[in-house]
Amino acid sequence: MGDQVPRVGSYTENRSATPGAAQSAGGADGDDEPNKKYWFLNIKRYRRFFNVDTEDILIRIRDSVVGSYKADFFDKTTDNADLYGPFWVATTLVFVIAATGNYANYVSYRKKHSAATSTVQVWYSNVDKVGYSAILFYGYVGLVGLMLYACLRWWFKSKVSLAQVWCIYGYALSIFVPISFICILPYEWLRWLLVAIATSTSGLFLLTNFKAPIFDVAGAKALPIYVAVGVAHVALGLVLKLYFFQYWS
Repeated sequence: MGDQVPRVGSYTENRSATPGAAQSAGGADGDDEPNKKYWFLNIKRYRRFFNVDTEDILIRIRDSVVGSYKADFFDKTTDNADLYGPFWVATTLVFVIAATGNYANYVSYRKKHSAATSTVQVWYSNVDKVGYSAILFYGYVGLVGLMLYACLRWWFKSKVSLAQVWCIYGYALSIFVPISFICILPYEWLRWLLVAIATSTSGLFLLTNFKAPIFDVAGAKALPIYVAVGVAHVALGLVLKLYFFQYWS
């Protein structure tokens, strides 16, 4: 980053930092102005959500995949949740899933019609997959994350931030990027297995990190919310397999 944009709460530094230190650093330059009429238009308020470097993002991606069974990602991002990584994870998936989904469809088509020589077979790419992929991933991270945040924040008065919820949801999708390339192989059992592995790994990451924030504030009402988080993620995996990596004709 440039000299004019100081680092705010590095992910690696936050492992030993005291709670709230990053927020104090972010407010040192006068960004926090709660009484300002149009405070949400102050770009400086959002700078800390994008003030990360490549190392921070790679570590978070690694932790979301390799450390999916650990529940410490939530604590590590309490004071320094970023939106830069989640945005690019989702954006990468939009184009990668659309491209690999089309190519997987073409490979399956060639495999099925390779022996058909009597008639001319024509295959067409489906450009609509780009739009549907954008709706799927941006909608999942943005809307599902927003609904969980609204439920915890206004229903149960949780102190969790929307940026942190989006951060966790965004990084949870990282594992789908490499999996999508392997799903090009024209074997349905392999595609189901890969999507199941990616869905279960990323779902475990979500559930382990949201378990404490949900059960600590919701009490007896926590289980339905917790189950809903898991069901929504399974639905994401099913849509991914049945629409993007399924050859129907």
